[in-house]
Amino acid sequence: MCYETRRYENKFGSLVLQAVEGYKPITDIQHYKEHLFGVETAERVSVITENRSIQLAFIQPYSMMDSCFVITHRTANLAAVAKIVSIDYRSKTPAKTVIELQHGAGAYVDII
Repeated sequence: MCYETRRYENKFGSLVLQAVEGYKPITDIQHYKEHLFGVETAERVSVITENRSIQLAFIQPYSMMDSCFVITHRTANLAAVAKIVSIDYRSKTPAKTVIELQHGAGAYVDII
């Protein structure tokens, strides 16, 4: 079964996300081990998508490697776990620095 694909592009790079399940209430979301990624990738996803209709989530116990996953939103209450099909971060400025410049020093990606 093929689920929704979303494409994002801005001056920092491009990203393709594909839902790995149908949309359901956000409270029913579960992570999939095969779609986890690290914090550096999460920062890049955040910068490229500008957090439009996505949510980054972190599993517990948290570690810098393979603890993050992305949720795409259809509405505020309906969402689906998505996988990264492709990501091309083209900026010479690290994504963490971009986030800090846009949102102030000490800015972080929300952990739910």
